[in-house]
Amino acid sequence: MAKTLATLTLAFFSSLALAQSPRAADLVHPQLLADTTAIQPGRLFHLAILLHISPHWHVYWKNPGDSGQAVSSTFSLPTGFTSSPLQFPVPTKFLQPGDLIAYGYENEVLLLTTITPPANLPATDPITLQANLKFLVCDQTCLPGHASLSLTLPISADSTPANPDLFKEWLPQFPTPPATIADIHTTSSPISIDITW
Repeated sequence: MAKTLATLTLAFFSSLALAQSPRAADLVHPQLLADTTAIQPGRLFHLAILLHISPHWHVYWKNPGDSGQAVSSTFSLPTGFTSSPLQFPVPTKFLQPGDLIAYGYENEVLLLTTITPPANLPATDPITLQANLKFLVCDQTCLPGHASLSLTLPISADSTPANPDLFKEWLPQFPTPPATIADIHTTSSPISIDITW
């Protein structure tokens, strides 16, 4: 009886510890957004991945530095649609233990691709665009995460801007030309490079 009770107690506290451990999905909340209310044949538009990141945690730039893994996304688009490489705003520089340097984002970041619809796009049912996202989110430890996002837009000869305030805020933060080290803002963060897979 005592052995059974001890086993049950151990199982309870083990499950409690696991329940309290953070998951990447709890720390990074992504959204897929567009800067238009409708797709127009042949007309470029922006598709954005907006990441809301929990306080004290961060994700990585396309060049993560001495440690880390860049956020990446593959886009599933209808036939005839193309997307540009994923674009990143100017990152923050993180000073890590061991004099290691990493580059990334805290709190919130918007990543951008340009979508080109075919010029001969027929007027059909609404189009669904999909993004398969992968990221590494770190604080004292690092957790790999992924998400499948989708956005459905109608096809129309007329459209209006969507999410204008958000794009107005973020577009000036994208480097042209690409960022150099001199452009990077510096902060400090007590981050371990141990990665828990």
